[in-house]
Amino acid sequence: MSETLIGTLILICLLPFLIFLISLINYRIDDRYVRCYWGPVPIRKIAIDDIRDAMKGYRQMSESWTNTIWMPTIRRKGVTLYRRTGGFKRVIITPDDPEGFIGRIKTHKRFFQSPL
Repeated sequence: MSETLIGTLILICLLPFLIFLISLINYRIDDRYVRCYWGPVPIRKIAIDDIRDAMKGYRQMSESWTNTIWMPTIRRKGVTLYRRTGGFKRVIITPDDPEGFIGRIKTHKRFFQSPL
């Protein structure tokens, strides 16, 4: 067998596993942070007082912590968090209930909205 064929077969076998791993990303809001978890492991946290706005929708050129690679789902469930600081000012997440998630952020005691 050629090396190219072996590499292609490995990629085909790993792709469903990688998609499964991405689907394990979920989100929680606690006293200070919006946290992204990979299963039970925290992988990213965004301070709520660093969020200047949260809007439904997907923006390009953003840091992405989505739990899907399917663009129609990202467009439908995507929430953009606009940050005050950091290299990427926008962070995309895909919570199960985008409107409810945005509502919980905007009513959080540490959140204060500023114009974009």
